[in-house]
Amino acid sequence: TLKIASGTPGAGKYLQADADGNVSWATVVSEDNTPSFAAYNAAAQGLNTASYDKVLATTEEHHVGSCYDATNSKFTVPAGEGGKYAVWARGTFSNTSGSSETKAGGLWIYKNGLATWKALTTEDGKFTAQSMNFFSVVTLAAGDDLELYTWCVTISGNTQLSGGPDYNMWGAFKLAGV
Repeated sequence: TLKIASGTPGAGKYLQADADGNVSWATVVSEDNTPSFAAYNAAAQGLNTASYDKVLATTEEHHVGSCYDATNSKFTVPAGEGGKYAVWARGTFSNTSGSSETKAGGLWIYKNGLATWKALTTEDGKFTAQSMNFFSVVTLAAGDDLELYTWCVTISGNTQLSGGPDYNMWGAFKLAGV
């Protein structure tokens, strides 16, 4: 048998009952995968060989929750929003000269200024173009910041990160209910 509900009804509340039949008004909790963002570099970005280069992702696809600073290409977890986040990136490396070759390339996610997570191409081959993707679920605290970096080794010619959202983009979103 259900009992009379305790508490006060109101907007954003619902009735819940426990196994003993006790009923109370509970507040609806939003589970909407925010904060979130996605950003990319609209132009090709030249890369230095055997060096970490920050991706200048100054064009926002979207950003919800006051979390992405396009001027500095940096995501910062807002106050009260610590938790598990899905973090992803994609990048296409291309060599700008016809007979040029790149030996290796990588995407790095920096957390609080330190290279923390990475995706690498093979270091044994040679390529004139190579695409790669990165995806991970990570635990972040309020105030943690993330930045996307690249790294490559060029044998000859010049390597670049191809421009536009089809060739480079990165983002993150908070996992709801985790």
